[in-house]
Amino acid sequence: CRTAHGRRRQLTHRDDPRTRRRAHDALLAPEAVSAATGAVARLLALCGIGIWYARLGVLDAAACSTLSKLIFHVFQPAMLFTNCATTIATAPNPGSLAVLPACAALQVAAGALFGSLALRCLGPPSRAGGPTSDDENDARAAFLASTEARELRALCAFGNAGPLPFVF
Repeated sequence: CRTAHGRRRQLTHRDDPRTRRRAHDALLAPEAVSAATGAVARLLALCGIGIWYARLGVLDAAACSTLSKLIFHVFQPAMLFTNCATTIATAPNPGSLAVLPACAALQVAAGALFGSLALRCLGPPSRAGGPTSDDENDARAAFLASTEARELRALCAFGNAGPLPFVF
């Protein structure tokens, strides 16, 4: 293979068109696309039924709130636990699944780091145009140790994880 300047270049594994095709085929494998499309379609159908029932008046605001809490606190963790247990039980090499809890912990750690950075950036402002006084530094330290700051860090850490850390 020659470069634009006419020099010979060594072909690598990435340059092999068969490698590119296999990666493309794995990304768009019909089984994967079918499974993902089916899961999203079922979810959208259930959401649509819930919206339809709410608009018909079958579900009032209190029922929607109760169902939301029930789904979030009972059904979603049960489904995650069942799916994880099934995957672990049927995996040909269960050792290869050890990365799942590590990824869950990494997601929580990244969220906690983001929360800490957000608190540092969005904390109480210091005076513009000069060094901060000891009182301002004390107020900033008190804010970072406050209950609100701890809650924000926890929400950033676990906000997108839901019950995932408890499954592992």
